Amino acid sequence: MKEKKMFVVFIFIALLCNTCMKDDNQIPDDEGIQNEALSDEDVVFLDNLETVELSANEIVLPGGQTVDEYLLQYDPDFYNEIHSKNALKSNLAEPKMTADLLLAKLNAVAVMLTDRSKFVYPEGQVIGQPAQNGLAYSFGSKQYTERTRPPEGECTDEVFGLDCSGFIYQLFYQSGVTRGLWTTAEVQRRPDTLKKYIQVAFTDFTNLKIENLGKIPSTEFLSGDIIYWLKKNGKARHIGMVVKDSLGNSYIAQSNGTGKSSSDCTKNYGPTRGPRFFNLSAALASSNFGDNYGIVRIEAEKKLDFNTCYFDLAVGGQYNYIAIDTSYTLGTDILLGAVYTGSFSGNTFNATYSEAGGPETTITGSIKAVIDDNQTKIESFDWSEQWINTTSTISKACKAQNITLYSSDDASILFFIGGLNITDHIITLNDEQTSNGLNYTIDDFWGEEDSYIYVEFYSD
Repeated sequence: MKEKKMFVVFIFIALLCNTCMKDDNQIPDDEGIQNEALSDEDVVFLDNLETVELSANEIVLPGGQTVDEYLLQYDPDFYNEIHSKNALKSNLAEPKMTADLLLAKLNAVAVMLTDRSKFVYPEGQVIGQPAQNGLAYSFGSKQYTERTRPPEGECTDEVFGLDCSGFIYQLFYQSGVTRGLWTTAEVQRRPDTLKKYIQVAFTDFTNLKIENLGKIPSTEFLSGDIIYWLKKNGKARHIGMVVKDSLGNSYIAQSNGTGKSSSDCTKNYGPTRGPRFFNLSAALASSNFGDNYGIVRIEAEKKLDFNTCYFDLAVGGQYNYIAIDTSYTLGTDILLGAVYTGSFSGNTFNATYSEAGGPETTITGSIKAVIDDNQTKIESFDWSEQWINTTSTISKACKAQNITLYSSDDASILFFIGGLNITDHIITLNDEQTSNGLNYTIDDFWGEEDSYIYVEFYSD
């Protein structure tokens, strides 16, 4: 009797483990992978799209930094490992994960997997193990570190490769999301699935927002967006990730190829298949392939709904001014705001202040900032300040626009523009002083590498 009980317990545990594996690492029975196969026409179309080589220093994140810049600042260990290896091991949740950091990692892994120079393999010891220059397309494969026959379809050559959903799985797996996405494109495109397993991996990820935006204009794409294409039956037939460069061009990181036609299998380890980048506008131009797509966006859910918050401002750079018909140049940090308090009404922040600036000097000022609905940029920004004493009045003011999101968390949001492109955001900058007949206004503002606008809102 005791042995019978032990046998029942063993069977129960085995079933329980199998259920857990299926939830985390197997494709659900009702999501058969054959539904994910591209048509012959789609395969030919993608074969004809030109491969683009991109580095992590060219891909720009939604906050304005490149992938390399962001990782160097917030996770240098990940940066060093992704640049030195073709597979990551330290993919656990450290340091503390944010939406911006997750997006940076996803993009860095995409660059690594599409770098053909990292995956050069000689011909194997037996027939059917071809030489490779880059990862191959392998229908149904979610791993690429072992040479295997594609798990699905008619191709029989043993290769190092991934299919489209295997590519997406590896992006998340090597970024720390190690469970739940060993599945099909149809499941991977679901916001609830992504959110569930990202939060399983990063338990302190409390402000995560994942939304299926559907078919939005390509001008609104952001790096890190998951893009999928649908069959007529509404199931996903292909999936990848959007990346954008500093010029605003959109590309897709994905893995394309065939699993159905045995006569076409050798092309799966050729230069037009497997993990690669190509221009997204070219893909969307096809009425057959490109038109029926959708976007899933991962971002931090902003929390700028507190009644009162603190505000920190700094503006610095090189600028010219005219004083009594003479041109002058002044140096950096021309405007430096202290920390003030104000409040939001909808998307608009207002603050006024008055304080002592020293003996017989009063400082008064006002701030107005309008943030866009998605809270990714300050659309317009006005700041003015006066220093008044018995002998002079000094007035300072700055007007700017489109200052982009740099980072955010539960209690703060930081906007930042820096470097040479700062002139694209400065509308007006002036500094007027009345003393002994001297009056001057700023005529021009031009940015050096250390020029910046820094605006932060935060609560206690």
